[in-house]
Amino acid sequence: MTAPAHPERWLAVVLLSILLGGCLLSEKSQPITVIAPRIQIAPSDRPAVTWSLAIERPRADALVDSTRILVRVPPSEIRVMPGAGWIEPVPDLLQSALLQGFEDVGRIAAVGRAGSQRSRYRLYTELRRFEAVETGPGLDVEIELHAKLILGRSGEIIHARGFRSTVAAAGDDPPALAAAFQKALGDLLGPVIEWTLDAPGIDPSHDLDRHRMTEPDPAEAANEDSHTK
Repeated sequence: MTAPAHPERWLAVVLLSILLGGCLLSEKSQPITVIAPRIQIAPSDRPAVTWSLAIERPRADALVDSTRILVRVPPSEIRVMPGAGWIEPVPDLLQSALLQGFEDVGRIAAVGRAGSQRSRYRLYTELRRFEAVETGPGLDVEIELHAKLILGRSGEIIHARGFRSTVAAAGDDPPALAAAFQKALGDLLGPVIEWTLDAPGIDPSHDLDRHRMTEPDPAEAANEDSHTK
C-alpha cells in the first residue's frame, strides 16, 4: 500500500504585496496571502509498472478553475476568501501535485503531462469540489475528484472511480485553511495514485519497449479527447 503523504512538512504560505487591479505598488496596495501547497508522497515498495502514463489537466467549472479560495455557505451560497489565493489555478495546482506524487512513489518512470509525450494510458480527472465549507462551529475543507484511466490509442475507459477527502480546519484564517487544504489534498492523492497503478484491466504486456514515449500524434490526441467528453 502506498505510504501516506506528509503535508505538514511541505506547507508553503507566502505573504506577498501584489498589485490589485494592475496598478503600480502604492501605499494603498493590500497584502495578499498566496498559498503554494507542496505534497510529498512516500516511496512505495509495491512492484513498479512498465507502461507509460500521461496526466491530463483536470477539468473543472469556471468557478473552481481560478486562483480563488472558495468558501461554501450551506445550502447554496459560494463566497471567495478575501486577501488570499492559490499560487496558480486549482486544476494546474492539482496536475502538478499528481505528477510529483507519481514521481515520488517511484513505481512508474514514464509519467508526464499530457501533450508532452505519447503514452499508453491517460489519466483524466474532473475536479468536482475544492472548497471550504461552513459547518456552524468552523470550516471543513472538501475535495472531490472523479478519475478515469483511459487506453490512449482507442480511448477505451479501463477503470473509473470517485475520490473524496474532508478535513476540519483549525481556524478560519488563511494559514489554518492552507494547512487543511494541504492535508486533504495529501489524503486524496495517495489513493488516486495507488488506484491508478493497480487498476484492474491493465494489460501487463503494454510496456515501454512496445510503446516508446514520442511526440504525440495530433490526430490521435483529438480522437482520445472525443472519448472523454
